[in-house]
Amino acid sequence: MMMGAIQHLKKNGLLNPVTAKMALSDPELIIQKLEHVNSVSEMFKGAFEHPDKSVDELIKCMITENSIPVGFNPVDCHVLIAGQTGCGKSTLLKLMFSQILKLESCGAPFKTWLFVKAQDMRPLLQMNPNIVVTSLKGIKINPLEPPLGITPKNWAMIFVDVWIQAFRLYDASKAFLIECISELYQVFAKHNHFPSLFDLYGYVKGLKFSGFSRTARYQESVLNRLSGMLYGSLGEVFDCSRGHTNLFIHRNVIFELLYLPIEQQVFLTNYLLSYLFNSKLTKETPVRHFVGIDDANQIFDASYEKRPDLGLPIIHHLLTTVRKAKINVFALTQTPHQVGASIHSNAFAKIMFSLSNGKDIELMQQSMGIMDPQQKDYCYCVPPREAIVKFSARYQHPFIARVPEFNTDGVSINDRVLAINNDRLFSGFKIQARFQPECEIEVKQEPEDHIVNEPPNLPEMKAVDPNTHDFLMAVNLNQYKKPITEIYKLANLTAGTGSRLAKSCEKDNLIKVIRIAFGRGRPRYPVLLPKAYSILGIKEKKFYGKGAGQEHVLYQHLIQQHFSDFEPVIELNREGKFMDVGVETDKQLIAIEVAMTAANEKQNIEKDITKAKADRVIVACKDKKVLGAVEKILSGMEFEFVNKTRACLIGDLLKRDPERVLKDWG
Repeated sequence: MMMGAIQHLKKNGLLNPVTAKMALSDPELIIQKLEHVNSVSEMFKGAFEHPDKSVDELIKCMITENSIPVGFNPVDCHVLIAGQTGCGKSTLLKLMFSQILKLESCGAPFKTWLFVKAQDMRPLLQMNPNIVVTSLKGIKINPLEPPLGITPKNWAMIFVDVWIQAFRLYDASKAFLIECISELYQVFAKHNHFPSLFDLYGYVKGLKFSGFSRTARYQESVLNRLSGMLYGSLGEVFDCSRGHTNLFIHRNVIFELLYLPIEQQVFLTNYLLSYLFNSKLTKETPVRHFVGIDDANQIFDASYEKRPDLGLPIIHHLLTTVRKAKINVFALTQTPHQVGASIHSNAFAKIMFSLSNGKDIELMQQSMGIMDPQQKDYCYCVPPREAIVKFSARYQHPFIARVPEFNTDGVSINDRVLAINNDRLFSGFKIQARFQPECEIEVKQEPEDHIVNEPPNLPEMKAVDPNTHDFLMAVNLNQYKKPITEIYKLANLTAGTGSRLAKSCEKDNLIKVIRIAFGRGRPRYPVLLPKAYSILGIKEKKFYGKGAGQEHVLYQHLIQQHFSDFEPVIELNREGKFMDVGVETDKQLIAIEVAMTAANEKQNIEKDITKAKADRVIVACKDKKVLGAVEKILSGMEFEFVNKTRACLIGDLLKRDPERVLKDWG
């Protein structure tokens, strides 16, 4: 017992000559006193352990109970901050971003974006004057303007995803909207402009559908959302072809979204984040962006994750991949139980201030892994400006920290000062005004892919059943692009029902099914006939090359899809010579001619090379008989044409890697 008493003293750091002598004389008394001391010390001990210095990093923002600074490393990525009104969330966000802005002013490769619903972040201009502060007045933004390095076709898909989620439209409207935007991109590309949302509104409104058709309801839904923005306070903002968005990527920006409806705030925030992410993904830079979102419920709303028709929301995909693009998200919320799993699962740090809703407290405890009963009890009585912090790395235990004083209430920066500062930061940058080619779109009737013509004057047809309507509409949106088995799925039909409907529609002259002679299972591609357009109550589409036959048109589109990464153009016109498919790269122009027969191929090859100045010609032949005839024609041509021409089967061309084709055959 005597040795046990001495060891007990040593363990508690109390061993010295005096206590050792006491232990030798009365060891039982010493052990009893030490137990009393431990009991008393437990009463003064907090619910959470004191952290070590590993919680300290570059961007400092809080102080622990044992006076150690708490900081974030730029590579730590995302942060979730939860707390009720007045607890210190905004002060913490302001403090963190003041640190980042100071580092940026000293040369660190940092940029900051803040999305707020008040004017309380303006004092950050005192730390760093190089901040654009805007409530969008005097700003021009075109959401249809792709980031540099992103093709209009790819940006259309991203934009529509953001639009559908923000305005809670359903997936059926998605294909309709993509098709409309694609049409506009084709028209405006010829003028080196991008269509605006005003152009999209005018185009969609000009389409004519039967009032009883589903497409008319898609049209109405899109128009309602567009008109709400264009004829509200954002109308002036969206009136441009190229706006300030690309400039924002290279600036610190505070977006004050004060008076916009929730849907428009959600749309703008998701759009700007998507633009930032895709810009940085295509062009890697050392610059790291820190994004603060004052009301995370707007874009992290859990209800977005409960839409099975849309899948996971846009922000979820961004959070899981933005680390590669050097983007850190700081999300604030007053009701964390309404925030989706995307931010809970991807946040490096979670900070819980005082919460008054037990459901919020329980969810944050679960999200932070707080299981100890004493720690759980403490979560219900967190004092103001104090918070429980949990890192997913470095120091992995929850701990208490406090936000230091950071009062900027006396600082007032008015709109005039902001306007002067913004003009300084915008100097040298010019927007591109909105282009309005209404006359050309209305009058020009060249054979354009997907240009819409008036329906023929046919007798009135009887209405079709819903399944047939959906099947025909799916064909309309995907003809010359997808085989019939995929169209069954897009129309939500089983293979059996789809096959039965296809046979019935073919028999009634509503569709024509083209079977190609290559590919697994000899795939079939349906196209709409004039009678189907009349039944659907929509305008008939006229496709490039229709005079050459529908099978020829199908092969043109299959080749265009196969080389889609290189943005091929059907019926590319060079000096009056139209190529079936033209592929232009930085180094060369390649003409691809679809040969259903060999009759005109000699003339095509000669004109492609001499008139259109094609560097190479690929003659894609329907079958071996046509291929043999084309090769015989080539054997009798001059060396210049033979040397620049390659003949092959269409099936073989579509099996080869597009990049390899352009490299080996180009």
